[in-house]
Amino acid sequence: MNLLAHLHVGDRLSPVAAAGNLAADFCRKSDCPEYRKGIELHKKIDAFTDSHPVVLEARKLFPGKLRRFAPVILDLVFDHCLSQSWKKWQSTIPRGEFIESRLTEILQCTPQLPSQASMMIRSMHQTKLLHRYSELAGVEFSMRRIVARRPKFEPMLQAIALLESHYPLIDQTFQIFYPELLAHTIENPSDIALKT
Repeated sequence: MNLLAHLHVGDRLSPVAAAGNLAADFCRKSDCPEYRKGIELHKKIDAFTDSHPVVLEARKLFPGKLRRFAPVILDLVFDHCLSQSWKKWQSTIPRGEFIESRLTEILQCTPQLPSQASMMIRSMHQTKLLHRYSELAGVEFSMRRIVARRPKFEPMLQAIALLESHYPLIDQTFQIFYPELLAHTIENPSDIALKT
């Protein structure tokens, strides 16, 4: 799953654990036990996603060399799917308000966060990155940011032309998969650091 989904699935986490869940791909090391619990939840979410049958089937939508990048592409498009169906998953707080509130809570804990995680989340907040997923153009924006950091991912940009035609099937996959992910994290919370 990508950033918006991690933020949403981790809604019950304390702000420090939520930071670990959100920034785990960028900063995996910390002396803070609460941050590390967020990293553990991130890993559980990713493992569940990467092994789910409908997600594995959806990866086949991307042919040839694109198949290698299908997990990243789907993660990004799933954030768009979540944005588009937000009220279904979070009926009490509008998407924009949720993002702003949650990121603000996390950034108030900056002294407890690894500097790399803090910088990444601050940048995400300032650039309104999570808000951009409401449009498919936001998915393209994120793809281009990934390629700028990791040029070997450049072939992934060929998927941009396929996103609109594949979107109905990807959204269908998301609508089947996401409630199962939410149930999985609620039923298997381990010892994550919850809000108090």
